[in-house]
Amino acid sequence: MLWLIYSSLWAGPGTVSRVDIASEILGREWPCKVYLPGGYDSTASRYPVVYLLHGSGGDENEWDRIYPVLDSLIAAGSIPPLIAVAPASGTSWWVDGRERFESAFFSDLIPAIDR
Repeated sequence: MLWLIYSSLWAGPGTVSRVDIASEILGREWPCKVYLPGGYDSTASRYPVVYLLHGSGGDENEWDRIYPVLDSLIAAGSIPPLIAVAPASGTSWWVDGRERFESAFFSDLIPAIDR
């Protein structure tokens, strides 16, 4: 039954954009890739958000192969339409160190995406 609901609501493939998030904690723009499901612009619905965090030395491009998979899973009704955000952190392991990525993630990135 859920498959019928999701598949009937599927609005086509999503879009992926590079977005720079203003980070007060990092003191600079923070590059991210943001996947929006098909039909995102035509509805006022709120969507769940998945944050795709790369390993050490990666960047926002590490997850590029996942976006067509998300389209397929949404079309099949296996997952609901969602927003996926892939930020870059270099070699930080997502903790506060030379740059404060852990703090920026919770204080800058999540609030910016939730707006």
